[in-house]
Amino acid sequence: MFRRGGEDDGSVLLLVLGVVVVLAMLLAVVVDTGRLYLTRRSLDSVTDAAALAGAQEVDLGAIYEGRDARDLALDEEAVREAVADHLDAVDARATVEGFAVDEVEVGATEVTVRTRARVRVPFVGAFVGSGGRVTVRTSATARNRLAAP
Repeated sequence: MFRRGGEDDGSVLLLVLGVVVVLAMLLAVVVDTGRLYLTRRSLDSVTDAAALAGAQEVDLGAIYEGRDARDLALDEEAVREAVADHLDAVDARATVEGFAVDEVEVGATEVTVRTRARVRVPFVGAFVGSGGRVTVRTSATARNRLAAP
């Protein structure tokens, strides 16, 4: 006699398809966000260690001259070399995708290392342009405690 819901045939299928599409989009965002988070964490770790390696390079000439520890300054050339050597030792370019050093800033008592990485985010990257790559930047500052504050 009467047919119930005859006009709603297939509506459940459309609802399920819509939910699947939304879940797939959420999964893509979660995967890309996770990739960015892990890259940032690796980049932070490499940058922190490089800054610490650089901060240990005091002016050895000052030590041999017998200057007071408060007068010790960082040796800029040695700091830059220590940072580069550390990054080579940990193979930062292989460890962090798209790794590059932006700047090594050397003060009298502090070393600041600024780095970046170009990360490929396959899902969301298609919508943000730039070839599906996003730039992650970080910096780390280390102070030599032997030198005067």
